[in-house]
Amino acid sequence: MPEWKDEVRKLAQQMEKAPQILPEEIPDLEIYMDQLTTYLDKRLGFYNREGESPFVTRSMVNNYSKAKLLPPPAAKRYSRVHVMLLSLVCQLKRIFTIQDLGRLLAPVAGEEETGSLYRLFLTAQRESFAETPAMAEALLARLGETDEPARAKAALVTQLAVRAQRDLLLAELDTPLSGSRDDRHDGKSVYRLALTADAPVYLDGQPASAADLRDGMPLEVAFNGLVLETFPAQLGEVYSVSGYSIGTPQCPGGSYYDLCGLYLQALDDLWKKDPALNENISKISLDLTQAPGGLLESEQSALRWRFGELHGVEVLDLTFEELRDQGYLTTSPLSTPAPKEEGADLSNLRYSWEDGCLFSIRANGSHGAECYALPTLFFDVEKWRTPLAAYCLYDCSALWPEMGTWEDYSIGSEMIS
Repeated sequence: MPEWKDEVRKLAQQMEKAPQILPEEIPDLEIYMDQLTTYLDKRLGFYNREGESPFVTRSMVNNYSKAKLLPPPAAKRYSRVHVMLLSLVCQLKRIFTIQDLGRLLAPVAGEEETGSLYRLFLTAQRESFAETPAMAEALLARLGETDEPARAKAALVTQLAVRAQRDLLLAELDTPLSGSRDDRHDGKSVYRLALTADAPVYLDGQPASAADLRDGMPLEVAFNGLVLETFPAQLGEVYSVSGYSIGTPQCPGGSYYDLCGLYLQALDDLWKKDPALNENISKISLDLTQAPGGLLESEQSALRWRFGELHGVEVLDLTFEELRDQGYLTTSPLSTPAPKEEGADLSNLRYSWEDGCLFSIRANGSHGAECYALPTLFFDVEKWRTPLAAYCLYDCSALWPEMGTWEDYSIGSEMIS
């Protein structure tokens, strides 16, 4: 009997007793990143079929957090919810893309809802794996004895793939993960591609170069279908890129918009102001929750990533209140001792971010009664480390001509604290 069949039977028997982390086994403690990855790797390493690499790594946790698959940690500590979600994501990522998992888990929030879904997953997994030895024997029996292992293996894999196809089709029927064109346009995904010199580039169907493409252009990318599990997600081998100009059927609205380019320019200008505020920092946070113009979530993510890449610093997506609540900020009393009891008054505290800087873009509301022929934005751009270390580009204005991207902006005034 071929040895490879014994290996199939052995794995099937191992799956029948595959390890699981039951909800009641998860410590009701908040743990640090290294403790989290060590715990998951020790308990669920069986599911990692990729040699000696860990089941989950720090970079994977960070990427899943940026992709909004995980809630942010509280004061850099991770909870039971993180353990359950990471267990789900790391096992299901072989079936769904990270973007699909984001859509799948989007309606689930809080420990109760997460725990309910997680228990259903464990039950379904346990019942399915219990059937694996009998299922494997039935499939192997169909093959019969053969002296050609490669052909027999291909036949076995084909039968297994059909079962996987059936289940995936049913999964997409209940939850349309791939989404419609509108879903993709308003989605949360950010992609990056490596364009080699021999990959053809087209503009409006005619041969062109990458230099001919403009910010905000709709693109069609032909590639090998592989998407690397990073943030931004990286496309595999690119075969061609096609861009479309204003007025073409692919860009019928006659506009590029590209608000990201405008805000990135303003943020870069602010970075250069009072550069001492940017020194000796390990991370920044970019708050776009009140930025005017209706940035898509994918555009916000792309803007944070690009800003961080340009300046070589990690970028968070937290507001001042979230930075405070998650323990990034330090406090000192203004005139009275700092309150120590939960729920105590925080108004007498002065906050500072010792190793970080908070950047934010907010609408400037002083032009509410004014009327303009073309779309115009008024906004403030600020960076802050302490109440006595901040800089603001106040009352900035920009014009969109509706036939291209946002024009250069002007600054009303500059303020320093």
